[in-house]
Amino acid sequence: MRKDREIDRLRAEISETCRQAAAYPGGIYRLCVPTGGGKTLASLRYALQHAILHKKHRIIYAIPFTTIIDQNADVIRESLKKDRVILEHHSNLIQEPEDTGLAEPDEGDRHSLLTERWDVPIILTTTVQLLNTLFLGKTQSVRRMHNLANSIIILDEVQTIPIKCLDMFNAALNFLAEVCGATIILCTATQPGSNVGVPVRCSPPENLVPDYEEIFGKFRRTTICDARIPGGYSASALADSVLEKRQANTSILVVMNTKKAARNLYAALKRRYPTCSLHYLSTALCPAHRRVKLGQLNEDLKARKPVICVSTQLIEAGIDISFNCVIRSLAGLDSIAQAAGRCNRHGEDACRDVFIVNSSEENLSRLPEIRKGQLHTERVLREYAENPAQFDHDLLSPKALARYYLYHYEVQKREMQYPVSRKNSGFVTDVTLFDLLSLNRTGVTAYANRFGHRPGYPFCQAFASSGSQFAVIDQDTVSVLVPFGRGKEIIEELAKTPHLPATVELLKEAQQYSVNLFKNEVQSLDNGIYPIGDTGVLALADIYYSREYGITPLTDNEPVLF
Repeated sequence: MRKDREIDRLRAEISETCRQAAAYPGGIYRLCVPTGGGKTLASLRYALQHAILHKKHRIIYAIPFTTIIDQNADVIRESLKKDRVILEHHSNLIQEPEDTGLAEPDEGDRHSLLTERWDVPIILTTTVQLLNTLFLGKTQSVRRMHNLANSIIILDEVQTIPIKCLDMFNAALNFLAEVCGATIILCTATQPGSNVGVPVRCSPPENLVPDYEEIFGKFRRTTICDARIPGGYSASALADSVLEKRQANTSILVVMNTKKAARNLYAALKRRYPTCSLHYLSTALCPAHRRVKLGQLNEDLKARKPVICVSTQLIEAGIDISFNCVIRSLAGLDSIAQAAGRCNRHGEDACRDVFIVNSSEENLSRLPEIRKGQLHTERVLREYAENPAQFDHDLLSPKALARYYLYHYEVQKREMQYPVSRKNSGFVTDVTLFDLLSLNRTGVTAYANRFGHRPGYPFCQAFASSGSQFAVIDQDTVSVLVPFGRGKEIIEELAKTPHLPATVELLKEAQQYSVNLFKNEVQSLDNGIYPIGDTGVLALADIYYSREYGITPLTDNEPVLF
C-alpha cells in the first residue's frame, strides 16, 4: 500500500495494529476507525491472522448496503487473488415456499440446493441475511446458522442495526461468542453507546485500536456547516444552491433521504446545468448498473471534470470516493458523519466543507427512523451552537456523536426488544419477540391459567411464533431480476434452462442484476413483473427499466438500512 501521504501512513498504522491484535483470544471486540481509515483491509488482515492463530473455519462479513458488498468483494478479491473462496450472498432471488408439509419430495431438495449454506471460507452478506439467519422462522435462513460457529464475524457499520432488533441481536452476539466459539468484530466510524438495553459483553481490550479518539482528530479533514433554512429547500432552490457552490468546488456530492427527492433534484440540475457531468445513484439501479455508474463517476473525478452527483444514502457508507464538497439532507448525525467521509477522503486538501440542508420535498412518513434521527441531530446542533467547546469545536467529534447516540437510544429503550402489537399479530396481548425467545411470560402464563401449573419442560420459548413475526424491515421486499446488460440474457437463459446446476450458476450471477422492491412499488409497476417459468424468480419487463434512473416508476420509499 502507498505511504507517501500522511493519511496513508495512518491507515498503515491502523492495519498493523489490527494484525497484532489478532493474537487476542476469541470474543467480541470493537474496531472504531474514522471514515477513510481503511477498515475493510484492516479487518481482513485481522481476520486472516486470527483464523490462522485460532483455527477458525470461515470469515463472514455482514454489511448493511449491497453497494458496499460490491466494492468490498472487489477489494478482497484483489487482495487474496482467490475468487473461488469468496461467496457474495445478498439477494433472495429464490422465494422460500411456506412450510406446509405438503411439498413434493424433490421440491425441498431443489430449494435446498438453490440456497447458499455459507459453507465457504469467506462470505460477504448483508446484515439482513445475518439477522434472518438468527431469527427468521424459515428453513432457508436457519439452514445457515450452524456455520456461524467457530467463525470470525465482521459486522461493518454496526450502528445501522435497526433499533427494534438491538436487544435480540446483542444477546445473539454474546451467545455466538461465548457458546459457539465465534469471534465478532464490531466495525464503525461512529461508535454507538453500549450502556442501554442488553449490553454486548466485549472482551478485554475492548477496542482493537486504542486511543481511537486521538486518531479521529488526526483524520479530521472536513468542516460541518449548518445551512438549513426555514421551511426547507425545494428541489429548485437546492439546485440553485448547489450551482452556487460549484463556483468554488470542482466536484459536489448531494445526498438526499428519499428516491423522489433525489430524482427531483437531479432533474432540476439537469435543466439548469446541462454541460456539467451529472450523475444519479439510487437503489432503483441494480448492483451491476450502479457499478458502471460509479466507474464513470470515478473516471470523471480523476479527470478533474466538473462533477455533480445526486444520490440516496447508499453512497455514504463505505464507498471509496472523494468529492471537494458534500451536501447532506438533514438526517441522523451518524449518517451525516458517513456522508462527510466522502468529502476530501484522502486528505487532498487541508479541510473542505460539508453542508447540512433541509428539504421541503422529502416525505418521511414511511421512514420513521430517519425522522427520529433528524430530531436528535437538531438537538445536538442547538447545543453545539450554544457551546461548541463542549464538543471540541467539531460536530463529528466522538463527544458530539456520543451525545447524539445518548438521545437516539434513550428515547427508544422500549423499542429495543422488538415489540409486537396484538392488533397486528393475532396474539391475545402485546408482546416482544425478545420475551418470546427468552422467558416467554405470555405463553407460560397462558399455559398455567389453562392447566393450573407451569409447563413441565425446560424450554418454553415460542420459536415458531417469534420466527413468523420477525422482519428486519417492516415492509417486506421482493427481489426482481432486471433487464440491464447481462441481466436480460440471464432472464432468457433461466426461462429455457431446466438443468439444476446450470440454474444455480445463473442465479449466482443474477444477484448483480436484481433490485429489491417494496410491495407498493411492485403494485405501481402494474403488470411489469412476471415469473420466469418454475424457477421462483421474478423478472421486470424492459419498458420499466431506465438506463438513467433504473426501475421506474418509483414511490417515495427508500430502504433505510439495506
